[in-house]
Amino acid sequence: MGNITGNVFTKEERNLKRFYGDFIGLARTGLMVTKKPQDKSQMILSHIKSNIGPLAPGITYTICSDEAVGDERPYVVFAVSSEESRE
Repeated sequence: MGNITGNVFTKEERNLKRFYGDFIGLARTGLMVTKKPQDKSQMILSHIKSNIGPLAPGITYTICSDEAVGDERPYVVFAVSSEESRE
């Protein structure tokens, strides 16, 4: 990665840039999970890199459990694809 001057990055952004530059450069395709900006209880699985084909749309999901009925085991509930994942 080149030297970036004049920009201020948060610790999370610096770590992401370090991860992307150091690790993802070796892979043919890459995925990333982030919290959905409008609803922090939902996550987005994003396809962030591909040199073998077009990027796929992201998938929104939530990790749930049925604690109210005594079942604490987590499970994943998937939603529709998320075009906002590449924003």
